[in-house]
This record gives sequence, C-alpha cells and structure tokens, in this order.
Amino acid sequence: MRAIAAVAIAVLLGGTAIAAPLRIGIGPLPPAIGNPYTGVGLPPGDLWANIFDGLTRLDDAGHLQPALALSWTAETPTRWVFKLRPGVRFHDGTPFSAADVAATIALLRGPAAGTIVATEVRGITDVKVLDDLKIAFTTATPDATLPNRFNLIAIQSASRLEESGWETMVRSPVGTGPYAVTATTPATVSLAARGSWRTAKTERIEVQAIPNPTARVQALLSKQVDLIQSVSPDALGQLREQGFKVVVTPQAQVLSVALPNMALGPLQDARVRRALNLAIDRHAIADGIFAGTVSPANQGATPGVNGYNETLPELAFDPAAARRLLAEAGYADGFELSIFLVEGTGGDTQVAFEQVSQYLVRIGVRVRLQLVPIGVFTRRYATAAWNSGEAFSMLWNSAPIGDVARPLETFSCLRPNPFFCDEPTAKLIAASASDLDPARRTRELRAIMGNLRDIAPAIWITSNSVITAMRPEIQGFHQQPAGSAWENLTVAP
Repeated sequence: MRAIAAVAIAVLLGGTAIAAPLRIGIGPLPPAIGNPYTGVGLPPGDLWANIFDGLTRLDDAGHLQPALALSWTAETPTRWVFKLRPGVRFHDGTPFSAADVAATIALLRGPAAGTIVATEVRGITDVKVLDDLKIAFTTATPDATLPNRFNLIAIQSASRLEESGWETMVRSPVGTGPYAVTATTPATVSLAARGSWRTAKTERIEVQAIPNPTARVQALLSKQVDLIQSVSPDALGQLREQGFKVVVTPQAQVLSVALPNMALGPLQDARVRRALNLAIDRHAIADGIFAGTVSPANQGATPGVNGYNETLPELAFDPAAARRLLAEAGYADGFELSIFLVEGTGGDTQVAFEQVSQYLVRIGVRVRLQLVPIGVFTRRYATAAWNSGEAFSMLWNSAPIGDVARPLETFSCLRPNPFFCDEPTAKLIAASASDLDPARRTRELRAIMGNLRDIAPAIWITSNSVITAMRPEIQGFHQQPAGSAWENLTVAP
C-alpha cells in the first residue's frame, strides 16, 4: 500500500512522478554493478541501460539510432568519423566529450580487455580525437557493423578514470544515463534521476534482485514490488487474472544447442549435426513449454534482423530421417552426448533443454544434461575446452547489434579459440563484414544463413522473448534490445 499511497499523493499534487521509489524486481544483479562490459544480456543489461549510454542505441524494433553520437560517416572503408551530442554531462557534473570516448576504448584495451564487450573493439587500430565533439576510428579491415557495436560500449568519464581508477568506478559507477546509482546492497540498487539528454519521468527507482522466477511473481502479487522482469510463461494466466499488465517482447535471439566440431568424434560430421536437428519437435516446445510466447526456429536469426533469410522452410520434425542420417554417418547405435547448461538458467529454458534431450534419446543419442556453475561454463567457453561428444546451451544473439554478424562470428573460425569452424563459411562471413554496401551485404548474409542449414553448427530450437508484468497503473514501459528504458515509466492517475 505504501507505493500506491505515494502515487495518490503525487497525482493529487498534479505531478506525474512517483513519490516513493518505483520498485523493480529483476533476476540476479551483476557481480560488479559498475562494470557494464561483462555481458550483453538481461537482466544486468536492464540496469546498465539506465546508468550508461553508448554512442549509438537500438530502438524497440532493433533499428540503429543516435545516442551520445548524433551521426557517423565512413569517410573511407576503414575510417569512421562520429559527431557527438553537445551538452551532455556525467552524473558527477563532468561534461562529456570525445576524450571520454577515447579513454573508454583505451580501458577496453587495458584493464577491461578480458571482458566480453572488449571483443567489440578488437578491430579498431587507431582512435583520434578531432575536437571536443568529433572523433575518428580506424579499423584494420572494413567493418560495416562498427556503429552497431558502439551500442554495446558504455562510455566512461576520462577524468574519473584518471582520478579514481577503474577499480573504484566498478564499485561506484558514473555514467551519462537517466539514472545515477545512489546506494547498493547485495540485493538492491537505488537509483535517482539525474539531468541527462534522456530525461527520467520517475524520480527514484529501487531495483531488487529476486533470482527465483516464482519468487518474483509472488513479490508482485504481494505488492512488494511494482514491476517484474523475466516472467515465466506459466505465470501469465495467474497474473492476468489478478489484473496485472503483461508485456511479451520478442527478442532477436534463438535458443540453441551449440555443436562443437573441433574435437574428433560424431559432432565433426555434418550428417550427425543435421540428424540432431531433425529429431526436435520445435512446435511442441514453443507451444507446450513457452505457452506460445516464442516461435519455432528454422535458422540462427529472427524476422526483422538484418540477414534473416525469409525463404528458408521450417526445419522438419522427422525422427526416422534422423536415424537414417545417423546410420549413414556410422552411428546406427547412437552415441553419448553431454549438453552443458548454466546453473540458475530460467526454469522454462531448462525444461526446454530437458525436452530436447528426450527427443535426442528417442533417436538413440544417449544424452546427459549437465548443470555447471557460470564460472566453469565461462572458462570452458572462453577457451573452447569442449571434448568429443560435448555440446552446450547457447543463444544466437543478434539483439545487441541488430545484425546476424555477431552470432555468425561466434559460430565460426573467426572467433578467438573457435569451438566451431567451417573455413569456406568463415571466408564468406569475413567478406560480408567488410562490405559497406548495405543492400549487397544483406544479400550476402541471407545466403550464409541458407548455407548454415547444411552445415548445422547448432540445434536451433525456438526464438526468445522477455515477459514483463506490472501494476496496471504503470505506463510507458519499453523493452529495448539492450535493456528496458525505465526513464519512460509513469503512473496513470
């Protein structure tokens, strides 16, 4: 009742802001609140998207838009010039300039070089500050997606880095986003609106870490929080019956089982990998486990993403054909396969992988689904330490840049320490990355997606979606690829 009463007071006074903090329940908080380079997904992306800004951003539809940069131009195939937004200040009042962008790139090459986001700048060979609001980047090879990649790079304050150091900023972040961090506990982050080019309509937000999906739903039902993210599909009926607003937002992501081919064994054979795809009933998983909130996948991209090939037919559910392919490849009696899944993966996603495992067992593949700690999984993924007969859960994630280039590189020889490699396809991916003609590059990407159907580097399962639930009075919710735009949240009178 505390939050509802506060809303009533605000309305009586003619205001639109929430007097008491708007309480948002998300999954686990990131280990370091101020290090936005350790991941590109949700839930931490929801928090970081409101504290920091990139030079560019992706809107609700995944289209590239200006952010801290107002415009960008490829002056040559390997030189980009970005013009920056004037009048922007960091939360500590320091004015934003090109020097901050240069310092951020240096950070990603230095203290933050081992992070996931640091790979986005690996192709940049030179950074030149032209004036306070103009900066140039030189790349080793033409990079058509460089502006998209800057959506992922949270810009830091150069003066703060120099004065306080990166370790201090990890603990006490300062960005240019609509909200500044005012306090933290192991389970909460308190945010306050700050003057920004993205003006916040809600003065204060309290973010609560509620890792368990069922506990998040109960927190909303009992009015301990006002909005929850990453809702399980099986809770939709209950929430709607109780009068809560539910928003299902499709994501440019495809749930998959990655099939490494770098070790000797059955997964080296494309016929085996195609057989595993034929064994899966994707419609049953999409409708039965995810309650129709996702769609069956027929490739590693979703409609609307640059490179999605709309001409590809559905992946058939044909266990008999799968068994024939296995026999043709010399595995008529099947083989053993371990599938690694991170501990704490959402309940519905884990159930989906359990169902995939059961489908594979039916064609003779003896599957062992193994839950592993995130640290163990990350180390194995970074070093490609996958043995024969080992696969792992993986998103084909186009959401961060709105383009299939990122997952294509991940599932190719172009990735450092690749877990999957097909040389002819890698050459096509590299050529498309260097093509600055948008229409021609789109055709190239679609052709690559078609080729991957035969190569089958993964078992594609379903698309992904984010489900958010909130009190009916809350308006202005926007789920964007990099995270929710909390600055738009208001409460209706």
